[in-house]
Amino acid sequence: MPTIPLSYTQIYTGFVGLREDEILTRHPLGKHLQYLGKQPLHMGMFSLCYALNEDQIFLLILEPINGVNRVVGQKTYWEVEKAFEYLERYAVSHEIGGYWINAAGDRRLFVRIEQPPGDPPALSVSIY
Repeated sequence: MPTIPLSYTQIYTGFVGLREDEILTRHPLGKHLQYLGKQPLHMGMFSLCYALNEDQIFLLILEPINGVNRVVGQKTYWEVEKAFEYLERYAVSHEIGGYWINAAGDRRLFVRIEQPPGDPPALSVSIY
């Protein structure tokens, strides 16, 4: 696969806010992603898992909003600490365990590192 020049912001927050039908078409990595599966979550939400390769994985959390499935969370599983530190320069406020950065419009993204027992660490970004 050719190298695609992307910013950390595009890689680690770029899926948040997209509709399900835009994941493969609007994100610069979309056409390079391999679909790994879908899993139902609570309250009509579900997760989609994509990979660029065996080490570069995205887990996207989607929620039906006004009849449209939209990405409300993104977990990325590589260069987690480095990306967390990089994105922190855009923090507008901090909370225990993470920080807020501004997104398009008047929305905010909460950025944190998650590591549930038995799972690798992930940079988790959620829109509010």
